[in-house]
Amino acid sequence: MADKLKLNRIKVVLAEKEIEQKVLAGMVKRDYNTINRICNNTSQPTLKLLYQIALALDVSVCDLLVDSKTVRLNVDGSFSK
Repeated sequence: MADKLKLNRIKVVLAEKEIEQKVLAGMVKRDYNTINRICNNTSQPTLKLLYQIALALDVSVCDLLVDSKTVRLNVDGSFSK
């Protein structure tokens, strides 16, 4: 099984700030399951939601994303580490 590509660091930032996913869900008025999928990189937030999360956590949007230099785009359009 291939490694899951991690594009966001939201789960890491939550851990650093000692904030639970359910608390973040309430802060951005989203369902817990939505936030859980985003934190586990199963799905990715819209730009609007990404900005809402950054504001709620008092961090830069850049702090919530994995550096693009660590993610490669393959010739077929898929991503890899």
